[in-house]
Amino acid sequence: MKPRLFTGLCIGLLLLLGAFGVQLSGCATDTASPNSGPSQALSGSQTPAVVVCVRGLVWSDISKNNTPTLYDLSINGSVANLASNSAWPENLKAAQPDVALYRLTAGADGDLSAVDTEVNRLLKNSPLGTRLIVAALPVTSADAPHLPLAPLIATGIGLEGYLQSSTTHRIGLLAGTDIVDYLASSKVILSAHPAPSTAERLAFLQHNVAICNAVEASREYMGWAFLTLFMLTLAVSLVLSFFEIDMNPRSTRWLVPLTRVLILVVLAYPVSTFLMFIIPPPLYALTDSTGGLTALSLFWTIMLTVIALIIGKRTLWSHSLFFLFIVTSVVILADQLLAGPLSLTGYLNYHANEGIRYYGLGNEASALLFGSWLTFSGLVVNRFPNARLTPHFKRWGFLAASALITAICAVPQIGASFGVLTWGVVGVVIAWWLFAERPLRPRFIIATICGAALLAIGVLMADLAFSPFPHMPNMDSYLQGGPLALLLGVFNEISAYSWATIVYSPPLTAIFDITVLWLFALALVKPGSYKEFWARNRGLRAVYTAGLAIIVLMCCLEDSGIFMPALYLSYLMAGFIWLVCDMHTWRSRVMQASGKHITLRELMRLALDQETYRGRFGDAPVNTAPTVTTKVVEEDEDHTR
Repeated sequence: MKPRLFTGLCIGLLLLLGAFGVQLSGCATDTASPNSGPSQALSGSQTPAVVVCVRGLVWSDISKNNTPTLYDLSINGSVANLASNSAWPENLKAAQPDVALYRLTAGADGDLSAVDTEVNRLLKNSPLGTRLIVAALPVTSADAPHLPLAPLIATGIGLEGYLQSSTTHRIGLLAGTDIVDYLASSKVILSAHPAPSTAERLAFLQHNVAICNAVEASREYMGWAFLTLFMLTLAVSLVLSFFEIDMNPRSTRWLVPLTRVLILVVLAYPVSTFLMFIIPPPLYALTDSTGGLTALSLFWTIMLTVIALIIGKRTLWSHSLFFLFIVTSVVILADQLLAGPLSLTGYLNYHANEGIRYYGLGNEASALLFGSWLTFSGLVVNRFPNARLTPHFKRWGFLAASALITAICAVPQIGASFGVLTWGVVGVVIAWWLFAERPLRPRFIIATICGAALLAIGVLMADLAFSPFPHMPNMDSYLQGGPLALLLGVFNEISAYSWATIVYSPPLTAIFDITVLWLFALALVKPGSYKEFWARNRGLRAVYTAGLAIIVLMCCLEDSGIFMPALYLSYLMAGFIWLVCDMHTWRSRVMQASGKHITLRELMRLALDQETYRGRFGDAPVNTAPTVTTKVVEEDEDHTR
C-alpha cells in the first residue's frame, strides 16, 4: 500500500472512530449526555439542612406504591449514586454540627415503609427552604476495598436531574466528601443534568450500580485470564527472539502465525474493556452481570482481532498492528474528552468507588495510551523511512501530537495523571532525540529526567495551591514543607502502594524482571545478530529505548507495582516481536526461493550492504548479492507479503 493511501485511510479511520464515539457516548451514559452541559449549578449556603442516612437502601426498593415520599422526591428533586463508605456522616457532623443528621435502617426484605413515613414527617416539620438529602449507607464494613454505590436523593437545593459535583466530573456520581464539603462550606459546586421520568432515572442509576458490581465481581478472574494469555505470548515470543538458534523453516511456518495471532489478541483485549460499554439499548442488560460483561469483552476482542487480520491479509501484516494502535489511542482519548462515559469503571480502570476525588485517566489507561502511541510512531518511521512526510513527522509532528496527548492525560481539569508528566515526557523526548539519530548520552538522560520531574512537581504544586479540589489533596500537608518535603511525601505514598502490589505475586514479579533485563541486554549488548537487526530498524529502536526508560520510571514513580509497566511492556513487545516474526518469514522465503541455507545474520548483512550502497551510489550493483536476495530486499518493508 502506498504511503499516501495508507495515511488517508488512517485519517479516515480517526474521523470515523471520533464520530462513532460521539454518537454512541449517549448509549454509554443513557440519556445523560456529557455534551448536554449542566442545566444548573449551585454551591453550598447557610440554609438549614437535614441529612437522612438509610442503611440498606437500594434503587429497586423505591416505587410509587411502597415508598411514595421517596418516589416523589425523586421526581421533584435530583438523584445520583454515592461513592463513599460509612464514615462520611461522622465527618459531616464534625464539620457542620448544625446539620440535622438521622440514621435509619430498612426493614426485613428491604421494607422501607417505616423509613418513608419518617422522611415524610421530617419534610412536614422542616422549615421552608430546608435542604433534604436522603443517602444510603452501604451494608458492608467501612474497611472494604470496594463498597457498592449507594443511592442519593436531594431536594430543596434548587437542582433537578442527575447530580454531579466539581470533584467527580461524572454525571450521576457524587463522593461522600462532596456532601460534607457542600453542606459545610461553599467550595463544592453541585450541578444537575436533565433527566427523564423517575422510572428511567432510577433504572439508569441502578444500571450503573449493577455495572460496577459486575465488574468488581469478575475483575480478578478476567485479570488473571489476560495475564495468562500475555505470559503465553511472551514465552512463544522469546523463543523467536533468539536469533542464533537456527530454527527449521517448518517450525516457523506455524510458530510465526501463532505468535502474530496471540499478539493481536493481547493488543485487542485492553481496548475491548472500554468498547464493551458501547452497545444498543436492548442489550443493556448484558452489562448487569459478570457473564454478560465477559461475553461483551470477548466479543470486542475477537471482533478487533478479526478486523486486524483481514487488514493485514489484504494489505500488509504490519498494518494489523497499526489498526489496533490507532483504535486504542483514539478510543481512550475520545473517552477522556467526553467525560469518561466508557471508563466509569472497568477491568483496566479505577473502580468508581476507589477514588473519593476525581482520578481522571488513571494509571492503566495512560500506560495503554502511551504504549500504543509511541510504538505506533516507531513502527511508522520504520515502515515509511523514505516517505515525504516522515522527516516532518520525526522533526515536529511527533512532538506536537505527543504534547497534545500528554496534556489530555495530565491537565488537572481533564486528566490529572501527574506521573505522565515525568515518565511520559522522558519517553517522548528520548524517542524524538533518537528519531533524529543523535547520540544518547547519560547526561542528556539525566537532564531530561530532572526537567520532567520539575515540570511534574510544578504542575502538582500549582494544582495544590490554586485549585479548590486538587487531584492529590493528601499532598497538601507536604506542600507546607516546600518542594523537597512534597517530593519525599509523594515517594512515600507511591512506595507503600507499589511494594504491596509487587509482593502480591513474587513469581510474576520475577518473570517481569527477567523479561525487562533481557530486553535491556538486546538493546545495550546487542548479542549475536541484533547489531544488524537494530541497524535495520532504527525507528523501532528509538521507541524501544524510550520504552525501557518509561518502564523503569514507572516502577519508581507509580503506585501500581509491575501492573502498569507490564501493560506498557505488552505494546513494546508487540512491535518488537512483530519485526522479529518478519525476519523469520523473510528468511524462510529466501531459503525456499533460492534452495540455499542462509542464517538471519547473513540475510541482514546482505540487506545492509545493499542499502548502504544504494544510499550512496544509487541502484545496487547486480553482483552484490544473490538475485533472489536482491529481489526480496527491495520489498523488505514488510517481509511477509
